[in-house]
Amino acid sequence: MAVGNESEVTTGGGSIFFNPTVTGVVSSISQPDENDNVTVTVALPAGNWTAGQRVDIQVVLHSGSYDSSLPISAIRSDNGGYFVYVIAQTSTVLGLQNEVVRVSVNIVAQDNDMVSVSGAVWPGSEVIVGSNKAVTAGDRVRVE
Repeated sequence: MAVGNESEVTTGGGSIFFNPTVTGVVSSISQPDENDNVTVTVALPAGNWTAGQRVDIQVVLHSGSYDSSLPISAIRSDNGGYFVYVIAQTSTVLGLQNEVVRVSVNIVAQDNDMVSVSGAVWPGSEVIVGSNKAVTAGDRVRVE
């Protein structure tokens, strides 16, 4: 959450079928106290506000659905852009082998743990998120 984020404020005073809402803007955020609680101040538009009036505030930082969300450790980059390594089964004279394939992706959204991507990563793809050895495209690997 940051100063300037918009928030939806339900003002009350409506009926059981309708609760009026307005858009407010976060104007300040205090430092965390000893219990890690913060005080958030939201600037409201002009209206008939009274001191002590109860309102419900919802701040939506990011909302949406994504086709592919991965741990951030799966994302790699080089001069060609962002990519992930995916395991694909290939048929060889020795039978089926797991081979590492490079798949280019675009980052759509991310936080500290996860990243949402667009590209040729399909749900159910076996994406490499970690390895005990270095891997590159074309390597044959064993999945544990």
